[in-house]
Amino acid sequence: MSKRFLIPICLLLIFSSALGQGANSTTTMTTTTTTNTTTTLNQTITVDSSQNGETTVTTTPVNTTTNASGTPTNTTITLATLKTIESSGAKISSYPAQGYTLYLVDIHFISGNLSAQYIAHHYCHFVNEDLMQCALFNDSIPNARFIGNEYFITKALFDTLALQERHLWHSHPFEVQSGLFVAPDLSPEDEFTVMEWLMGTFGKVSDTWQFFDTFPLGPPQLGMALALESQVNWTVVDLMDKQLNLKTTYRDRQQQRADLVAPPKTPGADSYLITGNATQYQVYQIMLANNGRTLPNANVNTNTNGNATTTTTTTTNPTTNATTTTTTTPASNANANATATNTTL
Repeated sequence: MSKRFLIPICLLLIFSSALGQGANSTTTMTTTTTTNTTTTLNQTITVDSSQNGETTVTTTPVNTTTNASGTPTNTTITLATLKTIESSGAKISSYPAQGYTLYLVDIHFISGNLSAQYIAHHYCHFVNEDLMQCALFNDSIPNARFIGNEYFITKALFDTLALQERHLWHSHPFEVQSGLFVAPDLSPEDEFTVMEWLMGTFGKVSDTWQFFDTFPLGPPQLGMALALESQVNWTVVDLMDKQLNLKTTYRDRQQQRADLVAPPKTPGADSYLITGNATQYQVYQIMLANNGRTLPNANVNTNTNGNATTTTTTTTNPTTNATTTTTTTPASNANANATATNTTL
């Protein structure tokens, strides 16, 4: 081969090798990054903003896990797997939920929003003669949503409540007498007995999954029951009768329950009908001592001297009555924090 061809070929080989190394090599830079992580229903989005102004966005599916080095692994837990584990629980002989066998249905609305009426399916259990507790669902099918809970108490118990507490409760006579309250699985005789008991009860509803949301969002909402005919959305009532495939209409049930008499009303329930002010739950923030880093009964003293801060925490164990005093003094950046602990029995 001629020398005039050898030099260009060597240069070509060198150039190709450089390209190959560039494609597979990694340039390491030491930068300070700020990481913000956002989790959505389908993925986790991590945004790293470096000092040089570049931003890297990494998305990781929620159904992946990470190993010790932070590398995502391909571990996928399917719904079928979870359902199999769920069904294995049937081997357990006793559940609290197994006692929730009284099935009731009526119509609720979100306190303060009368237009937000929905069908509430109750699965109930008598705790004692004055208290019944119910799990609420949006339907009676196996995959129905758990949407909240309702407690039923008798007038004897309601009369003992403070007025402020009573504003969270509603009465049931209108629902029963109007035929809006039903017990689809009971015989007519047993249903009448239950309705007679409900006439003298009061309910408190906490809605944790609003019927118009596809996912439980926001704080729980106080629910109410209809108390006047002028409040009723009869389209929702007709839908309830149709869904339950009832043999009677609400008009039939009104006639059947015409002789039921409500007890004297105690002030406080359905208070919005008098005051015009609906009661509703509110989310607020509570200031925590020491940013919530210690037990509520801990006595924390903090002294600052220059750049060093000494924190003394005294905690009492309520079981053993042992008292533990911990003093923490951060040293300089080059040294570790110094912590001294003294326990007094």
